Amino acid sequence: MRSALVVAVVPGLPDFGAEPAAIGRPRPAALQHVADSLTADEKALYGEEFAKFTNALNRVQSAGLSAQTSADRVVELVEQQPAPIRAVLGDDAEKILRLVREKSDAELDQLRRQYVGLD
Repeated sequence: MRSALVVAVVPGLPDFGAEPAAIGRPRPAALQHVADSLTADEKALYGEEFAKFTNALNRVQSAGLSAQTSADRVVELVEQQPAPIRAVLGDDAEKILRLVREKSDAELDQLRRQYVGLD
């Protein structure tokens, strides 16, 4: 997931893949691990944008649904008969899915960059 977000926000940024050392770490620590593992050339090319992306992602994550609220909603959804094929958790997810339906890929790319402060 992290790699997909990075590639979507910073076109051209290499896909660093999921590193076993980062699995299970709190997100800020995992993102710091990625930032620390950038080579000097990668830092020169991507460091500033990656830092902005990291700050924005951490800000959004901390303002979202709590783990307990999310888990309660997932249990509620899977107990429905029949369970829905798709569902959203939270207002942010609802807004994002609406934007995906209404906007072009180019417009979504621009919105992502604006959202994290890159434009």
